Amino acid sequence: MPPKAKKGKKSKAEKEAERLQKEEDEKREAEAEAKRVEEARIAQVALEKKQKEEAAQQRKEEIERLGTDYAEAVPFEKNKVQTLVDAEAKTEEGEGWKAYLECEPKPDASIEKEMNSYITTWRSEDQPQFAKAMEECVYAGEIAADLNKVICNAQVREMTRKHETSLEFLVKLRQTIISKMDRTSAHYFENLEDQLQKNETKETVYLAMSEAGIKVGIWVNFVVKGYGRVKSLDWTKIPNQPSLGIIVDIPKILATHQCAIRVLQLPFDYLPHLSLIQLQKSLNGSTDDDPVSTTTQAPNDLSLGGFLFIEQLELPVAPHKVKGWTMRQITQLSKSVSRIAYPPDGHVTAAASALKVQYTIPPTVFVQDSIPVRVGWWNNTAQQWEEDGISEVSFHPDTRVLQFHTTQLTALSLIQRRHVDLKYESWSLKPVREFPEVEVKFALKTDRFEIEILVSGRHCRLTKPDFPELEALRSEWMPPAQLLTSLQKAGINIMPLDNDMSLLLADEETVIPTPTEGGEDSAPKGKRCLKAPLVERKIVKEMAALACSFDFSSSLWNRTVGKDNAVVLVKESMAFSGQDERPDDDHDYKSIFVQADGEVEGGVKMSIVSSTEEADDFFCDIVEGNQTKVYLRQSLFNSSTPEAMENVDRITEKTTVFEQTLRHLLQLVRPVSFQ
Repeated sequence: MPPKAKKGKKSKAEKEAERLQKEEDEKREAEAEAKRVEEARIAQVALEKKQKEEAAQQRKEEIERLGTDYAEAVPFEKNKVQTLVDAEAKTEEGEGWKAYLECEPKPDASIEKEMNSYITTWRSEDQPQFAKAMEECVYAGEIAADLNKVICNAQVREMTRKHETSLEFLVKLRQTIISKMDRTSAHYFENLEDQLQKNETKETVYLAMSEAGIKVGIWVNFVVKGYGRVKSLDWTKIPNQPSLGIIVDIPKILATHQCAIRVLQLPFDYLPHLSLIQLQKSLNGSTDDDPVSTTTQAPNDLSLGGFLFIEQLELPVAPHKVKGWTMRQITQLSKSVSRIAYPPDGHVTAAASALKVQYTIPPTVFVQDSIPVRVGWWNNTAQQWEEDGISEVSFHPDTRVLQFHTTQLTALSLIQRRHVDLKYESWSLKPVREFPEVEVKFALKTDRFEIEILVSGRHCRLTKPDFPELEALRSEWMPPAQLLTSLQKAGINIMPLDNDMSLLLADEETVIPTPTEGGEDSAPKGKRCLKAPLVERKIVKEMAALACSFDFSSSLWNRTVGKDNAVVLVKESMAFSGQDERPDDDHDYKSIFVQADGEVEGGVKMSIVSSTEEADDFFCDIVEGNQTKVYLRQSLFNSSTPEAMENVDRITEKTTVFEQTLRHLLQLVRPVSFQ
């Protein structure tokens, strides 16, 4: 083999040439890359500019289009409003004529002048006799019931001044009732010698009075002697006097003193905290003419079944009889009472000073067995119900007797958290009858119950739950606010306030969807939040307008889209097509995405989007062939039958009144925010 040729070494010049060539290549590549990047940047900028211009143009066209849609709907909406105004005027005229024919002497609760005159006159009258004072208080209770209706009506119609004025009248009425009871009690104490003449023992005096839910019981001890550990004050078995259903076992520190114990049970049930606050102010020296604040935040608990006041009252100095004359000292106790702090000076608050109390809860109040029964006393400083000093609480469903021990002598009540029934899981709204009047069923599933309410004309009626305590509500049609207020008094509150949301969020962690056996998520996703008022009102208005022909339902995605947006489900109803027995199929529903938009007429727009309840995430892509709209009927027009849209477009006095009633119900229940 010939020898291998040796590779020659590169000279310095060759190496330098290669280095320069490499640098030149790298520079050329870098310039090419920079050029490519710059061209891509310019193209991207141009694309973004084009997209922004297109988006701006689309946005401009959307605003113009929605403005046109809004303008085209104005005559239709104005016709609705005028038809409703005419219907309301006819109703008011009819009710006014009916009242005139009945010659009702009772003041009209809706007329401020008449209420002012009645309350002023009643306060100025001195009535020391229990029997007559009780009759006056019952009469005042009837006026208070009328005031409740005015308050409910003003609330749903957003008549702020009327609402606040009527609340003030209601509080003053109830304050006056208590003042009248104080006046008659003072007169009774001043004339105890007359009662002693009728009492064989000459040691104690009992009084029991009851009229239309107002109950007064008095026990007066004259002789200081030992009764053992406790003394039982039983207002259920007093000869020749009505049974109050109240028994109070007082400890030795009370039983061995000359004193008076008064129990006063009042069926106050609407915004009771305002009455208590104003009462406490009057006890602290303010006058009946002081203004009543109706803007106080509602307490975290509801009072159920009215109040039970248990109070230790000071007795006046006994009269002196001289030569046939009876001489009495004229003091503040001559016209009113003085409440004595408990426990007495020198004693500590302990189990030994607790009073055992039992009284009957009205049969119209629902008390659930599965949750602890709670009793509270009113703390006027905190303006909340407190449970310190309350122990051994029990409720006996068969007798409806509530028992507990208390070291607080003040306003006591069965209480329940305001938000216990505000954990809405789902809801639906469906028409169930078309003729002679439209009737729809609103169904609400809460953490405790399934609630169903029928809506027709001006009124609503409860159909579920079927508890015996709610029998009266299931048999009577009434306006929405009145029905929900009555339901609240019965122990089921589905009238949330904004502040209730913070109570709910404090009670529950972020909801994590729980897969069902079928593998689908059935729990609402995300946290609850208050929807923007404009969005909430718009959805309520749209659902009320279309409820005669469409089914609505809650969406699992509603919580995930924030406070300025909302999601509801809608489909054309099959209730009148003979297919109403077919169970709901989620695939039949369309997802409606509602958005706050300050640049469009009305401030809210809506669209049919592609997202479904079974999807892993919410998609707000508008379904092909659809656009954002101002009104839901515009969104559904192309995909609905002519018959359905004809029902929606029909404007009569009956349809506008029904629509208003349903709107009021939904405004009060607030399913979109609290679901």
